Amino acid sequence: YQRRVHGTLVSFFLSTKKRIDMKGSIEFLPFNANDLIGDRTPVDQGEMRQTATGLLDHPSERFGIRRSLLEELEIHPQQILRKTLETLHPFRGPSEHLINDNDLAGPLIFCLCLGFFLLLKGKVHFGYIYGVGALGCVGIYVLMNLMSESGVDFDRTVSILGYSFLPIVLLAAFSIFCSVRSLEPMTRLAAYVATIVAVLWCTVTASGMFVTTCNMKFQRWLVAYPVALLYACFALLSVF
Repeated sequence: YQRRVHGTLVSFFLSTKKRIDMKGSIEFLPFNANDLIGDRTPVDQGEMRQTATGLLDHPSERFGIRRSLLEELEIHPQQILRKTLETLHPFRGPSEHLINDNDLAGPLIFCLCLGFFLLLKGKVHFGYIYGVGALGCVGIYVLMNLMSESGVDFDRTVSILGYSFLPIVLLAAFSIFCSVRSLEPMTRLAAYVATIVAVLWCTVTASGMFVTTCNMKFQRWLVAYPVALLYACFALLSVF
């Protein structure tokens, strides 16, 4: 009985083919043996290899452009380097590209570098860096939106403060090789002057970008004062 049922099913599926048309109806067409054992046109191996290569080696053609891990994380090293070099010129006006770019990868890298340099001095200050940085960014963001009519975004505030943070990082790297407390009086005075220069450097760069972004041309000194206080806190963490 089982052999009879099996033979009936096999003969049924071999004698008909099922096709679903565009309307969703099912048609049964007579089976043509040439579909399986009929004339077979030879397939060019080059086309077969090209097809297989296109499906296996280049999935970007089917699923979009393949991007690297840094692009997936929206981290662009060349863009970070270009923006960093632009912030090293405090007295040159900020470019439009520098102001409109809200990249946050650069500030995060600078904070990690500062923490690493302090760690080489035996100071584990990662919590202080992120705590002071977060409170400072929130405070500057609130002040800029209270003082200006156009306002500024929070991510742009963090980006401006973070990229202007580079002189403090360089100061921390310099302080690894010489401790201020162990220096001679004249050398210690030079270290203090270098600290003040680094704070002023950061302040001029950040205040210039904030003034341009928020259209606060006649309020630069009011903008520079709280920014200088924020960078002075980081300078104290770096030197002492």
